[in-house]
Amino acid sequence: MSYPWVWRAFQNAADRAVIPRFGVHTLRHSYRSWLDAVGTELAVQQKLMRHVDIRTTMSYGDVVTNQESVALAKITAMTLGKGDKQHRTARGNA
Repeated sequence: MSYPWVWRAFQNAADRAVIPRFGVHTLRHSYRSWLDAVGTELAVQQKLMRHVDIRTTMSYGDVVTNQESVALAKITAMTLGKGDKQHRTARGNA
């Protein structure tokens, strides 16, 4: 298979699915997002994506789960004193 053949196949699939056109490179961004979502260390992501520079890896992807909401809830609970006992103990509020 050649790259142009694969690209055309993706474009045809996008047309049939009635979604905006995208290139196969888009899948690299999705792959990095999925690696991040399952907790893969950044250095491992870099190796899997075959990037020489870690900054390239860091420029890929986006949050694809509820990670942002979970992180915000944890910070809110910790700062407002509604976290678990371990957080209160760590702050001296046992």
